[in-house]
Amino acid sequence: MSERERWIVYPLLFFALGAALRDKFTQQVHTEELHAGKIACEELVVLDSDDPSRSVAKLLSAPSQNSAAGARYGVLALYDSEGKEFCGVTNSQLTVNSIAITNPKNQAQPLALLTSASQNEDPSAYFGSLLLKDSEGHVLWVTPTKPGGASGGKAPNKEGARRLPPRRDKASKD
Repeated sequence: MSERERWIVYPLLFFALGAALRDKFTQQVHTEELHAGKIACEELVVLDSDDPSRSVAKLLSAPSQNSAAGARYGVLALYDSEGKEFCGVTNSQLTVNSIAITNPKNQAQPLALLTSASQNEDPSAYFGSLLLKDSEGHVLWVTPTKPGGASGGKAPNKEGARRLPPRRDKASKD
């Protein structure tokens, strides 16, 4: 090998070795896009594209509280802009602030809303609330405005919830 060939081949050889070993030393791989048939990991974290130090979602495993020793289950957690968890899916439980069922023709229009509401007397006390609307936005059903009302603090029933009278459209001739 001539002197000139050595000046070309050896730097390329060391560059290739360094590139191949880089992730072994840093324990990180940075890539723009990854295509794989299967990925196996202990935790998957989705980072915010504007602020890579903030995670917006996590998928991981956690030990089961109620099952036999060593039993584990999957956990999915979604985080808001302040880093607080606003949605979580665990063993057999979904934790969210509210659930909205929207109109298929207008996704911005909720037809049913299951959420929490605060009491007027004590704003720090909350109770479950259910609101049902028709496709025109008119309220059809509302749960009690405070717990322990007509339902005695139990799950709402027909006496505990408020059913609004049906609307009388000019078009319908019932």
